[in-house]
Amino acid sequence: MSNRLAGSVIEALGKHLQNNSVNAGDKPLITPNTFLNLGLVALGAWLITSGKENQQSESALSSPMKVIKKNAPTMSDSVRIIRKMIDKFKIDSQIITLTRRIIPEVKNFDWRNELATLYNWVQGNIRYVRDPLGIDAFQTPLRTLELQSGDCDDMTSLIGAMAESIGYPIALVVSQTDPDGTFNHIFPVAVLPNGDTAVLDATNSVGFNQTIPYYDHKWYFDA
Repeated sequence: MSNRLAGSVIEALGKHLQNNSVNAGDKPLITPNTFLNLGLVALGAWLITSGKENQQSESALSSPMKVIKKNAPTMSDSVRIIRKMIDKFKIDSQIITLTRRIIPEVKNFDWRNELATLYNWVQGNIRYVRDPLGIDAFQTPLRTLELQSGDCDDMTSLIGAMAESIGYPIALVVSQTDPDGTFNHIFPVAVLPNGDTAVLDATNSVGFNQTIPYYDHKWYFDA
């Protein structure tokens, strides 16, 4: 993606999220996401070293679930894990097959309706279930499909992988839905070929291209 197009996408996404925030006057906080290429973050007992990081990343992503029992991850850590999930499973044959079976009735080049169809399928087939008490768990998209349930992390990984499997770049947005200052929610935003954006937050009931109210947000886009 060119820097010019990436810039227009950033501007459009910022305006959309700003209009849906609790404090409509707040500007989106743009956080560079160069960390996305560093591999799956190692937390708690893991040591983040150049020699061990890649090996641990591959091991974690090959398991159906990554569980962190101590030292809850920061949102940057969560974004890193989810981004790696999306990158790995957007080329998975099961994800590609399922995605293409969901959208056959959508007219060619009807980008927004194509994304809406994916969103509706995920929201209609994957139940929102919180993580076990005191544990941060990150399921693979295939595990989420198997269980037919997951939290916002898991739904973001799934629908993000599905959207990227048919060519839509995905931005990851973290938000603060409670006034305590904690960023506690994450959702994907797809970028259409014309530079428009579409929110794919399947954990909420407000509908396609909508977000639940929040006090603050940060977003990450791999341009």
